[in-house]
Amino acid sequence: MSAEEFKAKGNEALKSKNYDEAIEMYTKAIDLDSSNHVFFSNRSAAHLSKGDASEALKDAESCIKLKPDWPKGHGRKGAALHSLHQYEEAVQAYQQGLAACPGDAALASGLEEVEKVLRQQQGPPGGPPGGNPFAQAFGPDAIARLASNPKFASYLADPTFVMKLQMLQKDPNQLQSMMQDPRILEVFGFLMGLDFSSMPGAGMGGEEDVPPPPAPAPAPAQAPPPEPMEEENDDDLTEEEKAEKAKKKQALDEKKKGNELYKAKDFDGAIAAYQAARDLDPTNITYLNNMAAVEMEKKDFDKCIELCREAIELGRANRAKYEDLAKAFVRMAKACHRKGDLQGAIDHYNSAQVENYTKEVERAIKKVQAELKKKEEQDYINPEKGVEA
Repeated sequence: MSAEEFKAKGNEALKSKNYDEAIEMYTKAIDLDSSNHVFFSNRSAAHLSKGDASEALKDAESCIKLKPDWPKGHGRKGAALHSLHQYEEAVQAYQQGLAACPGDAALASGLEEVEKVLRQQQGPPGGPPGGNPFAQAFGPDAIARLASNPKFASYLADPTFVMKLQMLQKDPNQLQSMMQDPRILEVFGFLMGLDFSSMPGAGMGGEEDVPPPPAPAPAPAQAPPPEPMEEENDDDLTEEEKAEKAKKKQALDEKKKGNELYKAKDFDGAIAAYQAARDLDPTNITYLNNMAAVEMEKKDFDKCIELCREAIELGRANRAKYEDLAKAFVRMAKACHRKGDLQGAIDHYNSAQVENYTKEVERAIKKVQAELKKKEEQDYINPEKGVEA
């Protein structure tokens, strides 16, 4: 067989999620022709999909050496470094790629994702590198200081609010994600000696807050007739764009079919429908996310995790919504939880919060952290059980 034939077999195996076979086929292609950058790029993708980011990084670097002006090689390197949590190096990889291939959308998207993670780690803009300049606000005495103030003492009766304060004491870098709770903003101002009371929405019902008089109920009015929707004029589209639009519509029909089969517990049929949708619209991560949900129901947690990883890689390459990326991380976390990998579940939940912060995931993190702490205490008491785990 030729190198191209081995590559084609590797592509088929990768598409079928047979990562070990894909790696083997790409390796055989490289053995026959080590000058082809695509072989290294594809093997890098297979390694990363398998979860081996270190090997993925090596192949990405080999790809770049062979073809420095090819954007996908730089993208593979950035994705591998991102997976290894080497965020600053990942930023450099994407920047070098954009310098060699200006305007590449996938590289720009990858860079944006890594920079977002770094911003979460470093705290508010303008702060010192590697740390949160407001960490002193949430020092060991923060809760005691709040308890001594009648206005804030009532907030401490809320266990959820106290938990947030304790999280901020452990990791002040979470401050930005918690600012959606106005109470956090208010106590932050108090602890820092600042006055946020003049800001819109600042006051949470303290002693000086006076509620406005209730507005009179409006007279019932007849709903206006809906405005007619302006239909898209297909005459303005090229033949290629028309075909692409038709495929995406067909993909949505397949997804709807998959949803009905999923509800009917026909899991194999649902996966077939979602795969058909994916074949029609391969850049949409929703179909991979749905397939992962089915594998979760089938209790094939490893397969679920593989599909979620693939969805995240696809989403980052195609600038998917942060909410959709977060869904994949949450599903991975749940699969790890069901497998008994509690630390893995916590890590994936935290990654989901970086993409799209929600209170629901915050509660899930606390729950799994409590389970992990209990397990560690039991393992400490019973070391034989800890070894077996």
